[in-house]
Amino acid sequence: MRPFVSSEVPHVNIAIFTATRWEFQAVVEAFTVERTTTMAGVRCAIGRRGKAHVSVWQSGIGLQKAAHVSLAALGHASWDLVVSSGFAGALVPCAVGTLVVGDEVQLGEASEISKSREYYPILCDDIFRSRAFQVSRSIDQGSQCGHIVSLSRIIGTSTEKKIVADHTHAVALDMESASLGSVARSHHIPFIVVRTISDLWDEDLPIDFNLFLHPRDWVKGVGAILRNPASLFHIVQFQRQVAVASRRLTMFFKIFFDEMEHAS
Repeated sequence: MRPFVSSEVPHVNIAIFTATRWEFQAVVEAFTVERTTTMAGVRCAIGRRGKAHVSVWQSGIGLQKAAHVSLAALGHASWDLVVSSGFAGALVPCAVGTLVVGDEVQLGEASEISKSREYYPILCDDIFRSRAFQVSRSIDQGSQCGHIVSLSRIIGTSTEKKIVADHTHAVALDMESASLGSVARSHHIPFIVVRTISDLWDEDLPIDFNLFLHPRDWVKGVGAILRNPASLFHIVQFQRQVAVASRRLTMFFKIFFDEMEHAS
């Protein structure tokens, strides 16, 4: 097995893609930011930690946004690794903040998940995936390694999650990794997925967050909250879960980047 990072390589260029500002900030806190810029119309932070030279993008939520930003970003420089990172919904029993490392990514259409419509999987790089899982296990023995499924909408109920789990046998779901993996593969760049669990497989999200994906639906989303004031309590609880997931993600990347520094 070849070493994770050769001592002859002065640095490793890593492109990390996140969807939201909370995920973006969690990754950024793991390294020293040298500058921030706008690239492909979105925020990008550039910096380093040891041998890791890191660029992090906040692409926005969804497969199309992830594809748009990664196509633009990966064409402007030479990259050694592409990482899809952020939060994920659990499809197996685990705790909030559990680290999930993908071995492959499936693309499934949420509207047709009952038909088990799947696409050719994107395989994650063996060497980087193995190292990422070692790091995740050093933090949390309950960390998961398995299939990730990317969907076109937010799956908010435990019933839907169980349907997705039954048809895909995935350990977690997100909305960006399949696009990012496809673009990375087209550029012949190693690709991995590292995410933390923000919502559990047997819990419902406090509201339908799909209502907030497009500005034209925000009024509907606010109306849904006003009609059910009790949802505010659950939103606060979900924010606490996001904070736990964020801290775990920062911890992972600090160690992951440091491992590059000391690998031989």
